[in-house]
Amino acid sequence: MGGAKLGPTYILIIIGRFIVGAYSGLVSVLVPLYVGEVAPLRLRGALGTLHQLGIVLGILLAQVLGLRALLGTPRAWPALLGAGLLPAALQLLLLPLCPESPRFLLARGQRGRARRGLSRLAGPAAEAGLAALEAELDQGPAPKVGLLELCRSRRYRQPLIVTLGLQLAQQLSGINAIFYYSTSIFEGAGLQDPAVGTIGTGVVNVAATALSVSHAPGHTLLGGGEGSFVTLRGCGVTHGWAWS
Repeated sequence: MGGAKLGPTYILIIIGRFIVGAYSGLVSVLVPLYVGEVAPLRLRGALGTLHQLGIVLGILLAQVLGLRALLGTPRAWPALLGAGLLPAALQLLLLPLCPESPRFLLARGQRGRARRGLSRLAGPAAEAGLAALEAELDQGPAPKVGLLELCRSRRYRQPLIVTLGLQLAQQLSGINAIFYYSTSIFEGAGLQDPAVGTIGTGVVNVAATALSVSHAPGHTLLGGGEGSFVTLRGCGVTHGWAWS
């Protein structure tokens, strides 16, 4: 996308955006999966959430770089779109340093390789971590549940409803519209520099994600989500009145 100005601009941007979007989708699944495999059991949840914290920090950095004082100009926008090449190159260089999942190796009977991988990750605590993984694997694999059984079984009904409800609330809250159209919204609200308001939403996003990484009670965080839902609905109604 950084070289889009040198060729058919719209086509190159669309192709580049498709590739970046596919990569982002893969990373959103694979990174938490890998972190869950290599992290100690007591830190697995917190370390898995750090992935989301990195995403929102990246969004905030992109918003800051998009300011007109930096790269948000007609001449500098290709550099803004091409800036993602730097973290991608860094990830490619650091990939050989990531050991194979000790849990994966241990499940396949490769205890020596699993111990070496844990030694790189945990140092002197590798033996204790290996024993914990073995105890976890000795409990046997998780039962395989099909889609129909998941929907019919009373055992899974409540967790399924909670999970789907949270995901629906996230999408229906309107947060995506705030992010995509925040500059236009703040401009319509009369803010002198709408980009500053957009950065403000990014700061709040980072702060909320950092709070979820902390030891805040889950019910408190969910209560804050309900408040956010009501607030965003109010923003939508107010914005509709302003444009009517």
